[in-house]
Amino acid sequence: MAPALARGLGILEVLAGVEKGLQLHQIADSLGIPRSAAHRLLAELGDAGYVRQDGALGNYVLSLKLVSLGLKHLAVNDLVGLSRPLLEQLASDTAELVRLAVVDHDDMVWVAAHQGTRSGLRYDPDSGSTVTLSCSATGFAWMAHVPEEIALQKILRQGITSREDSGPRAPQTIDEIRAELTKTRDNGFAIAIDTYSLGVGTVAAPIFVAGEVAGAINITGPTPRLTEERLTQLAPRLLRTTAEVTKILEAADGRLQTVARA
Repeated sequence: MAPALARGLGILEVLAGVEKGLQLHQIADSLGIPRSAAHRLLAELGDAGYVRQDGALGNYVLSLKLVSLGLKHLAVNDLVGLSRPLLEQLASDTAELVRLAVVDHDDMVWVAAHQGTRSGLRYDPDSGSTVTLSCSATGFAWMAHVPEEIALQKILRQGITSREDSGPRAPQTIDEIRAELTKTRDNGFAIAIDTYSLGVGTVAAPIFVAGEVAGAINITGPTPRLTEERLTQLAPRLLRTTAEVTKILEAADGRLQTVARA
């Protein structure tokens, strides 16, 4: 581990649980580092929102950002387990494949799938792969709720998928992607037909935790069944499910915060 990173983490550990905070010399002495180095690291942690100065003595105290991140992480980890019954019900009601993807920093990863139909055409991709942001309904559902500059950075970092490698209607330019994100934002859900793969239709909607997208649920299947009209008809049922999952996660988050304050 880099020395600066180790020292920064050490500062967070020293301040954890100290309600009134510590002075600069106390922090430096606790870690056995020069006060100048401690001051520089505290300034960087302050700029990042993890530490603030408080009180007449200017003691350094932890902000609630770490608590918020921890609670958010716990809530997201609970997402798969808490949403499972709702995903199974959605799959049963629609008789289609229902999938859940979870945000993992700059990526979104498929973590669960429930197949509603037991006969006829089925579309059943592998779980564990990364969501393609530039041409999938699930990617649109996430990127539409991220500031546009950040969304485009994430998409370009992953790369715009060519139509040869995806579907014949996959967006190929920034303007085309912007149009999909705008439409998704206006509707509250994303529809993609022949963009991610030829013959595949999908409707997707985001799940929120603390006001940010934590994941997304989609309904996907072959286009002979899932036409644009049918996907639009399924959207309200999908939105009810994502709203229920969001409500459950917020309730779980509230219980965690109550425990943290106790």
